[in-house]
Amino acid sequence: MTPSKVNLVPVALVRRCEHVSQLRKWAPVWLGVAALLTAAQLLLLSRIEDAHTTLSDLRQRVRPLHALVERTATLEGKSATLTRSINRRLLLEQSDVPLAMLHTVAFACQPHGVRLESFRLEDASSSAQPDQPGSRSAPGKHIVLKGSAESDVTVSKFISELRGRGLFSSVLLESTQDNAGAAALARTFQLRCEWNVSAPTTPTAGGR
Repeated sequence: MTPSKVNLVPVALVRRCEHVSQLRKWAPVWLGVAALLTAAQLLLLSRIEDAHTTLSDLRQRVRPLHALVERTATLEGKSATLTRSINRRLLLEQSDVPLAMLHTVAFACQPHGVRLESFRLEDASSSAQPDQPGSRSAPGKHIVLKGSAESDVTVSKFISELRGRGLFSSVLLESTQDNAGAAALARTFQLRCEWNVSAPTTPTAGGR
């Protein structure tokens, strides 16, 4: 019969020795992991710092491009506004020709006591008479004016006033006759005026 071995080492000491042994075994592993994590964190921080620096550089480089884009958008907006304004101006100039003519005639009537009775707008090409020698179609507008005045002298002054306005390239007296039954405005007349295409459409209050 073999004698049994009795372990007289206290249990607490045994456990402490096991803990120390486990600590010595795993300490290098944990230190390695901690070192790797620290290195990874430092590398990540370095990458983040580099990214911030790169982003800052890119922002500095892109800032002039943003300014150029904004300026281009502003210029495009101004260009579109100018184009619309020019188009409106052209349309208004075309549509204001009769209005400018009427204003000019009205201004010319005032100082001479001429009464305008009718105002008819015609195309210059449609008003030309091909059966007359030397007549030809011309671009532009004609207006036919019918009215009454005190005398032939007043009609002549009215024609001179219209010619002096510069809006018409020609002012022709087509007919004049007595106004039967009218004491003050004794003469009736008919004028044909051709609009001067190079003249401004803004009427003026006085003659040239």
